[in-house]
Amino acid sequence: MNKTESKLNLKTLLTFLTVLMLTFVMVFAIACNNNGGESTSESTSDSTSTSESKETKTDNQTLKNGDFEFSSSSSFPATPSSWSYTTDGAPYATASTSSRGMIDTADEAYGKLSSNHKNTVNPKTPLTADDENTEANEAGTKILMLHSTEYTAHYYTSSTSLKLSAGQYGKLSVWVRTDGITTYLGAKAGAYIKVKNNVVSEDNATYDPLMIENIDTKGQWINYVIYLEPNQTKATTYTLVLGLGQGNKHNKEKLCNGFAYFDSITFDYVSKEDYTTATATATVTKSATTANEDFIVDASAYTTKTTVNLSLAEGTSASLDVSGGNGAFNNVNINNPNGGYEIEAKGNAGYVTADTTVDGNTFKNAIYMDFSSLKNIGSSYTYTTKTFTLPYETYRRISFWAKISARNADTKATMSVYNVVNGEITGNPVATFDNVSTEDYENDKNGDFARYTFYLANNFPADNMEYAIKFSFGPTDRASVTDIKTLPIGYAIFKDFEYEDISEDNYSIADTSTDTRAKKGTLTGKYNNDYVEDEDDEESESKDSYSITVGTNASLRMEQGEIVNLNDLTSVNLYTPDSTTATVGVVNSKYASLYTNDNLKNALAFVKGKIQNENTDVQALLVQNSANEQVYVAANSVTVSAKSTYVFSVKVYAHGDAKAFVNLVNMGDASTSDKAVMSYNVKGDYKMEVEVSNVDCSTFLDGYAQVTFIVTAGKEPLNLRLEFGLNNAGVALFDSISAGTSSTSYSSVDSVKNAFEADYNFTAPDKFTQKDGKIYYYENETDAKNDTNRLKDDDGNDRYDVAKELEITTFGTVKNNTSSTAKLVQYYNFDVIKYVIEPAEVVEEEESTESTSDENVETVDNYGWLQVTSILIAIALIGALVAIIVRKSFSKKTSKKNKTKTYYHQGYNKNNRYSKGGDVAVPDAEDNEKEYDYDNPDNN
Repeated sequence: MNKTESKLNLKTLLTFLTVLMLTFVMVFAIACNNNGGESTSESTSDSTSTSESKETKTDNQTLKNGDFEFSSSSSFPATPSSWSYTTDGAPYATASTSSRGMIDTADEAYGKLSSNHKNTVNPKTPLTADDENTEANEAGTKILMLHSTEYTAHYYTSSTSLKLSAGQYGKLSVWVRTDGITTYLGAKAGAYIKVKNNVVSEDNATYDPLMIENIDTKGQWINYVIYLEPNQTKATTYTLVLGLGQGNKHNKEKLCNGFAYFDSITFDYVSKEDYTTATATATVTKSATTANEDFIVDASAYTTKTTVNLSLAEGTSASLDVSGGNGAFNNVNINNPNGGYEIEAKGNAGYVTADTTVDGNTFKNAIYMDFSSLKNIGSSYTYTTKTFTLPYETYRRISFWAKISARNADTKATMSVYNVVNGEITGNPVATFDNVSTEDYENDKNGDFARYTFYLANNFPADNMEYAIKFSFGPTDRASVTDIKTLPIGYAIFKDFEYEDISEDNYSIADTSTDTRAKKGTLTGKYNNDYVEDEDDEESESKDSYSITVGTNASLRMEQGEIVNLNDLTSVNLYTPDSTTATVGVVNSKYASLYTNDNLKNALAFVKGKIQNENTDVQALLVQNSANEQVYVAANSVTVSAKSTYVFSVKVYAHGDAKAFVNLVNMGDASTSDKAVMSYNVKGDYKMEVEVSNVDCSTFLDGYAQVTFIVTAGKEPLNLRLEFGLNNAGVALFDSISAGTSSTSYSSVDSVKNAFEADYNFTAPDKFTQKDGKIYYYENETDAKNDTNRLKDDDGNDRYDVAKELEITTFGTVKNNTSSTAKLVQYYNFDVIKYVIEPAEVVEEEESTESTSDENVETVDNYGWLQVTSILIAIALIGALVAIIVRKSFSKKTSKKNKTKTYYHQGYNKNNRYSKGGDVAVPDAEDNEKEYDYDNPDNN
């Protein structure tokens, strides 16, 4: 190899290495850039969007485009956004006889309007003076214009629905100016403001809208302010209409010509205090109780400002005095297992008449519980009002304002209405707000107090009903407290109580479905059921309503003294095994004289004398046994699906020495006939059964003992059947049979106790703790059930969560009856085996997604500079490659040319190029020493 070839090879190697290095750097830079490319693009897009949004004006007004500064049109008059235009009848409001839309009153813009769209005098905007409204005026120079030249009628309707709930108040402000108003027949006419509403009156007709009509301001801007009080039983929505002229081709009296301008329309929520103060001197006051025509306000005699008070409340609320009630701290101490003492009364609570301040809230004539100064352990308090009376056939609204802040609390505030019978609270609440906190509620007009409403009904035609209201902050009994540290720390304040007797129609439309702070309840007093008016049917021999019902033919047979068999039942499906010693069927006290068994006659006479509703007789299911052996009646089995809760119940009257029973039977596999009383041995060993004697029935007002089983299934469904009957000879009556219905009301021991605590005492619940106190993770159900293949954490240990202690059973015995020990209410929770299923595929996919997301963020944050670097390297690389290619091509050409010249000039004989052994001229020694200069051929 000669020296020239060696140098050429070295250059080639260096060039190759340079290209390789540049290629590697470029690939690496591009790869890094691609990792963050998508996020960078999104970031760029977001940045662009943000920049654009900053340049776009946003309409944040409650009444949209009330300042008339928003339109999709660029020329004037422009179509206003959030408003729709309507004419009041062709041909009197055609395009050739009227004009309308937004106009710009800035001098230059107004001058460009055609004569059809402008008056000789620029109306400007209403807030042009240097006063407190100057800042508002700076927001824009556009107004809404309606113009008529041939006695037309047209108007704009706002697309905004203004909503006021009961207890809220609103202020609607509209500025109006008119110029050159002339009327068709010389009558009063002009611009108008209409406020429509959605409230329905007692005769199911919508209340007429408020009309401020005949407005002619003669070239002045006049402010009309309308204060709004909504209906007190239904959320009220309002719609605003602005118009010029009224009528059509058949009614021309209020058609008119001229200009009407509107601007600076605002809507604000105001407090009750501000509403009362402002409307005390209102120019006009209108009420829903006045005649419909009185909703019309004649504004032709304008002033500098007109204030209208529009109230859609049907009546006037009166203050409700809740003083004089009973308050006490609740016995919820669980530190002493023997329950030897009540919890120490901590905090301040009761009813106050003087100004009191708690956490910055000042109030008086209020119920309050203040535990805000307590540190680690809270408190619990209940205040019960004095007794109130609701007259027969009366409907009442009771409202108050509450603010509740509870920390570390399992149980917060509860407000409930109860029946009062003979001076004592009885039964379950007729209406209740349970476990309430207002910490997430904001209402700056009322100091973040929320309004709560009870609607109460007394449907009985001759009986007044008594009631009382309970207010509790924290749990009310020791059994419901699992941790003393979960008692509430904070405060509850209840103030501004008022009531109003309302119409039946307003009671029926009271909104309690969407309004979560409103509840309805019917007072029944000593009766078990609400009053139902008899049908006007002279041919009907019985006006009674029964829960145990039979077909028409069976009823006719019953009149003849027949005990109707179970096949004729229409209310529930029941059957019984054949028995020669028992009689099972439906009986009615009306036909008691036709029955032959004296015990049956006496049983029917007893429960008939205890009737608590409007029925005159009782109809029940009879189980009559003449032998000391068990006879039972069974309902159809019910599948309690996994993790659901079902309720099974029946009323029982055991006459004399009869021993009635109620059981829940485990049917096992639905395909088998296997049956046995359902066992519960999660902790303890219980049978779902109860025996009922006459003594157990004696406390209940209607003579029947109520038996209730509540069962929550676990991860496997349960197949259960309700059975009841007699264990010995005797007579028992059964009523109100529920063979199993799904319920969401009993999700825990606490919820069961709260529902039944008025009539039952409850035992301390059994508690269950997961095996070794842990909830493990598994990939599938099979592994979980077999406790195999637990999922591991990064350290190779079993993954788990700490299991909470569960309350799984509770049993209720009847109150005020020390002789009765029957567990008439029984709750069982099978949902105790806890584990977590986490499929491996889901875990990997989620981890991968999260990792990718993190990397994208890091790339955008830390490697953005590579975008610039990669571009520079790419440019350098492309330039280097082009230079190499050009140089290589040029070098080959020059090399070939010079070699040819050398060979021919130094003795190369082309004629001998095919001769074997032909001599080839050898270059001189000088040629061997001198390099060929490829870069400068002239030097060779």
